[in-house]
Amino acid sequence: MLLPSKYENFSQNYLSLGKDILRIVKHKKNIYELFKELVEYRRDEFEINLQKYIFTLDLMYALGTIKLEGENIVRLK
Repeated sequence: MLLPSKYENFSQNYLSLGKDILRIVKHKKNIYELFKELVEYRRDEFEINLQKYIFTLDLMYALGTIKLEGENIVRLK
């Protein structure tokens, strides 16, 4: 599920969710407020659960696009 395939909807992929997180986070955002904004932003596409949100943040951290400062997410690139 990390890499998109022709058998799944791309909007339900972790990379697509990460793209939307980067659109919302300009500089620094509280991790809880970010989840609320992300649910509101993607309301029409599909339901986001907490597990998918945390896994996407882990993926983005491993890729070096975000870092965690206390309870805040900081965009790096």
